[in-house]
Parts: sequence; C-alpha cells; structure tokens
Amino acid sequence: MRKLSEVFLMFAVMMLACPGFGQKNLAVLEFADELCTYKGYYDADKYSEAILKDTYKLTQSQLFFDGDDEESLQESYEAIKQRLSALKIVPNSSFSVARDSMLRYVEESYAIQKIRVKATDNPEVLKRKFMDDKLVKSYVEALVKGGDLLLAAYADVVKRQMENNGIPESLWAKYEANMQLDHREEIAFDYVLTYGWWNRVNNLIYHFNFDGSLNNEFNGLFVRVVTIDCDEA
Repeated sequence: MRKLSEVFLMFAVMMLACPGFGQKNLAVLEFADELCTYKGYYDADKYSEAILKDTYKLTQSQLFFDGDDEESLQESYEAIKQRLSALKIVPNSSFSVARDSMLRYVEESYAIQKIRVKATDNPEVLKRKFMDDKLVKSYVEALVKGGDLLLAAYADVVKRQMENNGIPESLWAKYEANMQLDHREEIAFDYVLTYGWWNRVNNLIYHFNFDGSLNNEFNGLFVRVVTIDCDEA
C-alpha cells in the first residue's frame, strides 16, 4: 500500500485549519473503492454518517443476480431489490433517479430471467418477450421447434461468436465435436438459449450506466475528499 506523503498530510491539515473549514460542523467519513481509501470531510449539520454510508453503498451497487430455478431466482431478486430499496440516501434527484434506474434494471432483468429458467421445460414461454426483434424471433422459433432448425441456429450462434473471438477455430472445433454426439440437440438448446436468445434479449432491456458520474456526485457532498492510500499498480 502507498501511504499519503507528509507534504500532502500537512496540506490537508492546513486546509482544515482555514476559516472556510472552521465555519462548518465538520465530521469525517472514511470510505473505499477497489483501489483506494479516502477520508471525506462533510458538514454534519447537512448529512448524517448513516445517510452518507448508504448513499455510498448505492454508488457501489452490484446489480448481478440469478438463479438456476424459479425459487432461487426469486430469492436472489428479492434480496437485491430489498437491499436497494432499504438504503437511506441523500435526498437529491441524482441519487433518487439512480436508485429508480437500478430498480428498473432489476425488474426488467428479472422478467427475462424468469423466462430463461422456465424455457428449459417449456420453450413456448420464450414467445412472451421481444418477438418483434428479428434475431430474437429466429432463436425462439429454433428453440421451440428443435430439430434441424435448432441445429442450424446453433451453428449460426457459434459463427457469430467466432467473429469476435481471438481463437475462432477452437469454437468451431468444439461445435463440430458436439455435433457428433447423440445428445447434440440438448447441447444446441442450451447453447442457443444462453448465447443466442439470452445475450440478445439482455441487450434489449434497460441497463443502468455506471459511468462514474454517481461517484462524482457523491464526492461533491463533501467539503473535501482526501486520498489516504491506494493499491500499487
């Protein structure tokens, strides 16, 4: 870990001693991201430590959830939804809109994940979403009808992946090996469902953009933010 230099520490202390700082009821919150640890000096008359901590949790939210069956998926969905909804955040539009947007993603993701989980036993459920998209429709038709249409879709998905793969020949070799197996249709179904249908519909739902602006908004709540230390690169 790289410690803050003595010169920077002296500068921070001098800044805290200036009149602008002295006029506020300052408190300190320590927080960290994947690389660094920080100290933020904030006006305790405006924000509580608990609210700032929850607001920071919002900025660092991980929105991934899944499940191999309906029960585990629902538990995962309800846990992340509850976690987001329970946060006591700073009441401004940036954070409120961000949370609403994250919850929107969670809802839309849950809707298509429920379909994914059910599709193994009943591929007809795939017709419930995005059938106006040409590529989705082709995958759904293949997954529902099976047979040669499904195997052709399997080949198509592999070829699409090969376009963006550093060793495309390995993908094709695996495909050809699978096509020699007796259970090739089962393999094709799982592959088209996951890498064809799922990847496509996941790109069509709403996604929250973690572009750094929420972190900047959070840092703006403080009178000053000081970097304490960072991991060495």
